[in-house]
Amino acid sequence: MRGRICISAILSGVLLTLAPIISHSQNYLGEPNYPTQLTNDEVRELMIQMSIRGYRGKCACPYSPDAIGGICGTESAYYRPGGFKIYCFYRDISSEEVYFWKLKYATPRARIF
Repeated sequence: MRGRICISAILSGVLLTLAPIISHSQNYLGEPNYPTQLTNDEVRELMIQMSIRGYRGKCACPYSPDAIGGICGTESAYYRPGGFKIYCFYRDISSEEVYFWKLKYATPRARIF
């Protein structure tokens, strides 16, 4: 009896320790969890937002504001050849890229402990 109580106490302690790690906003790998019923346009919008956030400079897209308050236009990273690959418009993202994004971020994965 005493052994069972110790084991259950240890297991409950382990589960309480893991509870903050496994949240609803991120999966167990730390990647964001998105609803699986997103439309292709919603996925494209998320991909554009993620792409812009991943760029460290000021002028990611032609419509981004520049340092003096105007728009970046042709000075943006979007127009620089050989530079950072950035998505600024829906037309930049193919159907295949949407499909693979959904596989990576919006498909539930098996949890391995």
